[in-house]
Amino acid sequence: MVREMREETGESSVCFARFRTYHVPLADGADAEYNVYSARLDKPAETLHLGEGQEHRFFAPAALDVLDIVPGTSRVLRDFLASPEYETIRR
Repeated sequence: MVREMREETGESSVCFARFRTYHVPLADGADAEYNVYSARLDKPAETLHLGEGQEHRFFAPAALDVLDIVPGTSRVLRDFLASPEYETIRR
């Protein structure tokens, strides 16, 4: 997690909390296991280093319906936004 955070944002001193594990079916019939973690990061998106991906952007939860994002990500984000973990992290 620390390596991914550093690669994708340039940040490394972030405290992570485990959110949930998802099992996603693959084209070959197997499952991929995704462990999802959350972290609070109090920085503007434009100050983050973009090491991977297309961009860092903050958006309102209602925008999930129109965002062009990796399939399955909307489900994870909706689950997280409706969770007590999100309420804790946004304080």
